[in-house]
Amino acid sequence: MSFLLASLAVLLPIGKIADMTGCKKVFILGNIIVTIASGLCALATSSGILIGFRLLQGIGGSMMFATGTAMITSAFPPERRGRAIGINVSAVYLGLTLAPLQGGFLTDLLGWRSVFWLNIPFGLFVIPATFYAIKSEWRDAADEHFDVSGSLIYMISIALLMFSFSKLPAFSAIVMTFAGLSGMVLFILNEKRFSFPIRDINLFTDNRVFAYSNLAALINYATTFAVTFLLSLYL
Repeated sequence: MSFLLASLAVLLPIGKIADMTGCKKVFILGNIIVTIASGLCALATSSGILIGFRLLQGIGGSMMFATGTAMITSAFPPERRGRAIGINVSAVYLGLTLAPLQGGFLTDLLGWRSVFWLNIPFGLFVIPATFYAIKSEWRDAADEHFDVSGSLIYMISIALLMFSFSKLPAFSAIVMTFAGLSGMVLFILNEKRFSFPIRDINLFTDNRVFAYSNLAALINYATTFAVTFLLSLYL
């Protein structure tokens, strides 16, 4: 949960930072963090230390998630963009399909630490490959200001919601859920008044296709992750 919580909590702020400073820089830095954190996870001597390093790994992963598709859409012209995104999505789902089985074999044969050691050679390949192969840099919001208050409200609210959902129906979890939902309402109001929001709320209210596409994606990922989680326990 620490990996997912960290990934989700910093996703929007990291996306905005990438738009301001450069997607390629943030993507490479994310890969560096994930690679280092993977090694630290493999060396963890307790469950608490492992969870902490997974938190760090989640932050690095979020830096990759927030910039990967953005770089593809910026790098390819409209007539080739759909094919490029399709290849990227296919690769993601191929990984999601194969990884549980591969992780099971690695854990059974070499121990759970091998799952984290395996990430390191991929990172050592991707970091220099991205640096040398991708010459362009994309900063679509280079002249904008960063929304500090919106970022803090979002991170605290989404963290409260994620953590509380895992503890329901305890009373403390109900209180945290209410606080998280209230925070998300405050976040929406904050984004509407800020000149350079980390998430343009008008995209959801004024663009039906965008709003319904996100709703469909939410349902899809909720069911996909639920099935993957349950299968991992069953298998």
